[in-house]
Order: sequence, then C-alpha cells, then structure tokens
Amino acid sequence: MTDPTFPAPPPPSAADSVDGLFKGLTDLTFTKFITIKFAAVIYVIIGIVTVLAWIFAVISAFRAGAGLGVVALLLGWIFPLLSIIFTRVYLELAVSLVRTAQNTSRIADKA
Repeated sequence: MTDPTFPAPPPPSAADSVDGLFKGLTDLTFTKFITIKFAAVIYVIIGIVTVLAWIFAVISAFRAGAGLGVVALLLGWIFPLLSIIFTRVYLELAVSLVRTAQNTSRIADKA
C-alpha cells in the first residue's frame, strides 16, 4: 500500500549507482553511505579467500604427512565456516546501522 503524500522514488539506474558510488567514495562529510553497495562484494570476496586458504592448508597438510592431511581435511573446515559466519553477522550489523541512519535522517528531514 502506497501513501499518496509520499510517492515512491523511481528505481535507480546502473549509471546512477556508479555515479553514486564514486560520489560516496569522495564524500569527506560522510553523509552518503556506500556500505550497502559494498556488503555483497565484501562477503563474496571473503568467502572465496577463506575457502581458498582452507584448500591451501589442506594441501600443505597432506604434503607434511598423511595423518596431518586427514586431520586438516576433517577439522580444518571449522575455522573457515566460523569466519564466514562472523563476516556475515558483521556485514549485517553494518548494513543495519547504515539503514537506521538513513531512516533517521529521512524522519529528521520530514520534521
């Protein structure tokens, strides 16, 4: 249900988002937030790096010895999984803080 006194803004285009990203990066007053735009990219990069580090650790452990390799294979996934979980929680916290700030700013502008 839409409120006729506050019409919905038009959806941003790809050019607007790129332009907004560069404006956000150069905004020294920190009034434009870019956290939401980067959150998904950061999550994917950290996930890929974490999995690659785990694979490298397993390969290195097998080179050191078969027993160590089996232990790394069976138990080595715990730290990468926790790392990805904590990254997700941190990014959700950051995005929620930014959205709270944006919504508070909109409320303050209406008053």
